[in-house]
Amino acid sequence: MKIVFVHGRSQGGENAEELRLFWEGCLDRAFYKAGLAWPKGAEVVLPFYADDLDRMVAQVESPLVTNVLLRGSSQVSDKELARVEILREMMEAQGDAAKKIEAQFTGQPRERGPQNWPWVLALLRALDATPLGGDAIDAITRDVWVYLTYGGVRDRVDAIVRAAIPAEPFVLVAHSLGTIVSYNILSRRTAGSPAIPLLVTLGSPLGIRAISSRLHRPLVMPTAVDAWFNARDPRDTVALYALDSDHFDITPVIENHSDVDNFTDNRHSIDGYLADPVVARRIHGALSSIK
Repeated sequence: MKIVFVHGRSQGGENAEELRLFWEGCLDRAFYKAGLAWPKGAEVVLPFYADDLDRMVAQVESPLVTNVLLRGSSQVSDKELARVEILREMMEAQGDAAKKIEAQFTGQPRERGPQNWPWVLALLRALDATPLGGDAIDAITRDVWVYLTYGGVRDRVDAIVRAAIPAEPFVLVAHSLGTIVSYNILSRRTAGSPAIPLLVTLGSPLGIRAISSRLHRPLVMPTAVDAWFNARDPRDTVALYALDSDHFDITPVIENHSDVDNFTDNRHSIDGYLADPVVARRIHGALSSIK
């Protein structure tokens, strides 16, 4: 039996095998704390796309917001408005968005609105008060936007992950941007595809409307997925919403666990999610069910 891990962004330059062992070690510790042992014969696979993603992001010349301003750009292009929509939705989820953004304009020119990069920078400064911080949010939304917008980037990343999917039943565990990649791949599957007893999404931004509306096939349960389990820390700025009927009105419903206490500083990191005992038990049960 296999468990396929799909990582998120910010892994460029890492050693692929060391990253696989890190994820495996995190889950191993969680199993141990829960009084569980690895199911006999379980094999861990982690397709590594981070270096390719970083290279392609650089090729399409999609800078961070601060760097856009350094270039002297003031207007947001129509294509980049999708990126700003993601940021604005993150800010609106924090409450009092307009007031918090306005507070960042003190002593500065007041170009307001999502069509203006200075306004977007003010939005990021307001988001800096969240556990993840404005810089990380800027980088995450930039990479998500590049993946969703550029077909060549998406095809290359998807191909790397798809090649690791076995021709037999398996459990898939994805984190952050990896949940978008995984959903995009699985939603294209055809009848007769290998069964997935459990799809696990951790710290997923799929509930953000500006993202889900741009997926290949939004609002469907991927073919051959028996159950979908989504876990989030409510303080995780990326995982804004549960994947419930308000955001994914699909059958069978996605099981949501929104009480994760992600112990990491930014409340988003994978080790804080894999350490959750509910997450560990669900993964263990699904692996044990594979014959």
